Formats: sequence, C-alpha cells, structure tokens
Amino acid sequence: MRFSSQGFILASTALGLIVGSAALAVSPARPYPPSLARRQEEAGDEIAPQNTERLRKCREPRPIYEDQDEVNWYEVDFGKGVLTITKTTNKGENKIGKPKDTKQGARFVVDHIFELQIITYAFDAANKGGDLAKKIGDDAWQKCHDIVNGLETSTDNCEAVAGKVTVLTNLRGIAERINLLKETIFDRVTYGDKDANLDPKWTDYLPAVKDYLSTTTDDVKKNIQAIGDEIGSLVGDDNISPYFVDFAKGKWQAGRDYLDGQTPSVMNSGECRLSDECQEDVPTTNDPSTEGINPACKCTCNGQDTPLTDPRCQGFQGLSAPVCVKRDLATPIADVQAIDGKLDARGDGQQCCGVASGSGCKNVESSGSVAVDLCGVGCIGCAKLGNYLQGLIDHCTVDGNVGGTQNINEVPGLSIQI
Repeated sequence: MRFSSQGFILASTALGLIVGSAALAVSPARPYPPSLARRQEEAGDEIAPQNTERLRKCREPRPIYEDQDEVNWYEVDFGKGVLTITKTTNKGENKIGKPKDTKQGARFVVDHIFELQIITYAFDAANKGGDLAKKIGDDAWQKCHDIVNGLETSTDNCEAVAGKVTVLTNLRGIAERINLLKETIFDRVTYGDKDANLDPKWTDYLPAVKDYLSTTTDDVKKNIQAIGDEIGSLVGDDNISPYFVDFAKGKWQAGRDYLDGQTPSVMNSGECRLSDECQEDVPTTNDPSTEGINPACKCTCNGQDTPLTDPRCQGFQGLSAPVCVKRDLATPIADVQAIDGKLDARGDGQQCCGVASGSGCKNVESSGSVAVDLCGVGCIGCAKLGNYLQGLIDHCTVDGNVGGTQNINEVPGLSIQI
C-alpha cells in the first residue's frame, strides 16, 4: 500500500474519493554510513541498527521466527529480481548454513520488515515541530521517547511495544548483506541525509528489496497501527497514535520512494514494464498539492505497447486529482486511520460497494463519529479502497482533520466520501 502523495498517485488511478515546556531528549547523532561496511551494535546473534538494541532485546526476534514448524530463509534470485526461499529448516534446527550466493553474506539473519529505527527515532526532539506532534504534551512525548528507546527502569512498557513489532508478520529470515542494504536505505530516509547514495555495486539488488517492501506493505501498515495504539495506550494520550502512524507510514513510504528513484523503471507482476515517466508526478489542477500521472507514461507488456487501461498495467489510465474540502463536522485523522485499518483487514477478497441503483451514497465503514460513504453504483476491493483513503490522508489533512473528494476512474460514476 502506498502512503505518500507520489505512492498514492501511482497506486490509485482507479478511485474516486470524497473524504470528508520541559526539555526533550535528543537521541545521539547517527551519521549516515558511506558504504555498507558493518558498523552496527550486536544484540544477541542478530544485527541491530544503531540505537535500537534495547528495543530489540525487549523481545528477541530469532527465537520467535524459528518457533515455526517450517522456517524459511530468503536470498535474492537475480533471475526473478525478488527474494526467494533458498533454505527451509525445521523448528529447533540450529544449522541453517550460508546463503548460496556468498556475496549476499555469510549467514542469514532475522529482519524486522518494518525497521526499528523508525520507532526509536519517532519521538526524538527533532520531530516535535509538526502539527500532530505539537498536540502531544512534553511530558507524554518524553515518556514515549523513554519507552521506545528502552530507557525506563522497568522493561514492561518496552516489552509491550516490542510485542507489537516483533511478531511473525513483521519478521523474515534473509541474507545478511541484503538486511544491511535495506537497513542502510531506511537509515538514509529516517535520519534525512539526502546527499548520501548507495555503493553502485549494490544496484543489482535493489529491485528485489523494492519488491520485498511492496509485497509486505499491507502487513507493515497493520503493524504500524498496532504499535501506535500500544504506545498511546501506555502513555494515556489519544494524540500519540495519530502522530506515530503518520510519522511511521511517511518513513516507510520514503524508503519505497527512494527505491523508485534508484531503479530505472517499474515492473509489475504481468511481465509488463512501466516507463520512467510513470514515476513522475505532474500537476492536474492549479492546486500544487494535487498530482497526477505523467501523460508520457507508457506500458510495455512482453515487448508490445499496451494501453494503460490494461489490468496488467495496474490501471494507469490517468488520475483525477483529489480536491480537498474542509468539513463542518470534525473528521479526526485518528478515526480516518482506524477506518483505513478496517478496510485493509477486509482485504480485496471483500468488495466495498455503493448503492444498488441511482445516485445516492452508502456507508461502507465507520469509526467514532466518522463514516466513509461510497456514492454511485459499483464496487471496489476494500483493501484497495484503503490505499486510496490513505492517499486522501496524505493530501487532505488540515489541523488534524481529513476532508476531500476524488472520482474512481476504474468504476465510472463511483466516488467515496467522508
């Protein structure tokens, strides 16, 4: 699922949406590594990104990952450009062996798909200036910082947060150097060093990492929501979860966007390739916050030019831009995020539908005082609808409330509203 405005544009060519002073601790400086040279602390037998070892130790990932009847270990298959299972071990089996491609490392490690450094950095003083962050009191912010960095005397709260991130849906056994490559990417986007670039020798591995992030995003989004809710519950501040979810999804998407910029073109699952222009956002209205697909975007399937309306091209037929609307009634971002999570949980196997006939609207999901309506006749996968709803959150959140409109191009006459 795509979270940034760019990611939303690329994923949502089909949908039409209407959505309606104490001193703070500063984490130690984290210089961006100029290469993939090993420079991390160790936590047990695993690699821990800088300043995350306490959170990792509150719930070690390897015992959890290996407590399965069959344990899968992944490395890059260059022929397919994806991470594939190259070894399978049984529960309790200690001799895992090395990756087949020794360039990918001398061992397999257990990766947190959603990176821990995003959690530990979320409540750094450097991030206190945003609108959502300002709603959190200084004392509550400091407590969040101490919990996620494992600085409290008791580890109970740290273990509670770790219990939401160190779970099987967020763990995968991968080749060591691929884990380092992924971590380096997220170091870059998390701490904001925009001038740093990866060593060119790792370019061939990037499409596999890109696919890895793409295929795990739905689970990551659910984990992010669970983590934010847990921290907010521990501290007792309703403003914490909306801030964390917004921050964490932004960093996750920044990693995906970075990979989009590093790989020369976009591949989808149908042996089709989207041209570089498909990654470029272009204005579709006088509002610079709205973006659309570049008209030069082309899709090629098996060497043949293919219309962008072909399903194999993921529906890149063009995007009607969202139009942000300020609602008279409150539409808090926390409630909209909760609706997004419910839509994800339904999956695309369940269809979200508008009215049976005519031009009315039908409620498809609600949370608190906020409801999402589909207007017009037609249906769309509920999880896909969640993608588009997240895009409206990215585009149209003002003072903690979400409101906007957009048409669903895949289903003419259908739109969604909050």
